[in-house]
Amino acid sequence: MIRRVAGRYTGSSSDLKRTMDDQYLDHLRELYAADGYHGAYLATVRSLVSPKAIFGSHFDLTSRLGELNLPVQLIWGADDPLFPVSHAARAHSLIDQSRLAVIEGAGHTPQAERPEEFNRVLRKFLEA
Repeated sequence: MIRRVAGRYTGSSSDLKRTMDDQYLDHLRELYAADGYHGAYLATVRSLVSPKAIFGSHFDLTSRLGELNLPVQLIWGADDPLFPVSHAARAHSLIDQSRLAVIEGAGHTPQAERPEEFNRVLRKFLEA
């Protein structure tokens, strides 16, 4: 059931028993049990659904992306239902030293859904 809910939420289009194997779920349980996790998670959610975030641009830091002065690798799932590829394309266009890799067949968690492709892109970036 956890796999089905997570798959629907993240737009995962891969084999969920392989992507979210028992070891992966054990790591998530450990993360969720860590001190401070719940407070940090709630603070993040609350900041995203506040009236200022919804109706104003108070939390929109997009205009500051051009200030980044370091290499940035954006890795995006092509089928991400939470943050469409258009968000990544916009960020990529605003960051001078950025690279964008879109992983086909992946949703919100390309690192779990397509780990080989994700790691290949990341390794290439880190070795450059």
